[in-house]
Parts: sequence; structure tokens; C-alpha cells
Amino acid sequence: NKRSTETRKIDNFAYQYPKIFATQVNRAKAVFITEPALVNQIKNKQIQCYPVYHGLKKNYISISFEEKDSWIEANQEGCDFFVFHVSETTKAQVLPMLKAFSSFKKWTESTMKLVLLLHCPFTDNDIPRFNLYKFRKEIEFVNFIEDATAAPLYAAAFLHIYLPNTFADENFALHALQTKTALLTTDKENQKQRFGLAAAYCELTEKAISEKLLYYYKNDFEKDRLIAAADSVLE
Repeated sequence: NKRSTETRKIDNFAYQYPKIFATQVNRAKAVFITEPALVNQIKNKQIQCYPVYHGLKKNYISISFEEKDSWIEANQEGCDFFVFHVSETTKAQVLPMLKAFSSFKKWTESTMKLVLLLHCPFTDNDIPRFNLYKFRKEIEFVNFIEDATAAPLYAAAFLHIYLPNTFADENFALHALQTKTALLTTDKENQKQRFGLAAAYCELTEKAISEKLLYYYKNDFEKDRLIAAADSVLE
């Protein structure tokens, strides 16, 4: 069920040439879209729009509390952890994320860890003065290798953090929703249209990120509310 090259070309064309896309699409009887933000470009409200998420792997499923605790005990020394997705569109946010995590650790004095899940080439050498970072022992760099090995990590995470600075054809956040895990993403209109009530949103600043981390760490009810809304995005 991988997305085809042609589908990717159409998505990119729609964002790069919105006027041409809008003119052509308004002649259609029905439109299948992979990004809800594209609905705004369809002026003819009589056209039926159907969201279709391509490439969502079946590996990503929710696990029980017992399975989650067992995995965390075996792989994270029994410590809960955040997952920050590092890709070409998010790696500029790694430094603000580390600063936010530092504030979070000082406020809570928790044993929480931070996993940097690497979807692109990235090492600690790409982080200025990482050798002086106070909480570096609680940062783990994990290379994404394949869906089968990544899925348990997705499902066991306390919170997924996906902060792209531009539109990207990436399914990291959707995979997080598949595993019934809370999601924090960028406070941008295209992200809000994509995830609706199934995600929390923040600006790309150290202060905004740290405050959201603290809020969802302290409010299980609000975190569970995000998780409960995941099906409305994936169905």
C-alpha cells in the first residue's frame, strides 16, 4: 500500500501551484485527497471530498499497559520517554526541543527520557555543544531502520513530538496515532486540518514546547482525550 510516485507528484503540485490545482480540481465530480488542507482550494462545495491516507503500515498498533510496561522495562530501564521525530523538516527544531526538555526536567525532576528517532542522517555532532548538555545521558539517538522494529517504540512512548517547519509528505505522526499514542505537533493551519482534535499544538519555541510537555505530563485526562480522537483522523 505504498504511495505511488504519481500520487506524491500530485500532492506536491497542489501545494506548489495552488491556482492551477484549484482550477482543475473544481471540474471534478469527486476528489480523493491525502491532505485535508487541500479542501480549502476546492471552491465548488458540491464536490465530494474523501481523505485517503496512503502508506500506513499495519505494523503500527496499540499495545496493552502490561506490554508497554514490559517493553519500557526491557528497553528504557523502566523510564517513560518522549519521542522526537528527526527528519529533514524537523531537524532545525532539535536544539529548541533539547532546551525545552531541559526545562521540563528541572521543573519535574522526573526520570523521563527523550528518544530522538532519526529518519534522516543526524548525530550528536550536529548539535552545538552537546557534550556540555546537562541531560545528555537521558537523550537516546535511535536510527529508524524498519517499521517492524520501530512499531514497539512508537506504541510505548509517553508522547510523540513532530514539529515540521514546512509541509512534508511524512507519515510519522499518523503512525503515532495508529498506536494510540498522544501527539504534539506544529501550531500551523495545515497540521490542524490534518490532525484536528487528535493532536496538541505548539509554536516552535523552547517555552511553548516545554509548557506543552509539562501540561501533558501532569494531565493524563487531556492526554487520553487526544488519544481517543485518533480514530476520527484515521477512519
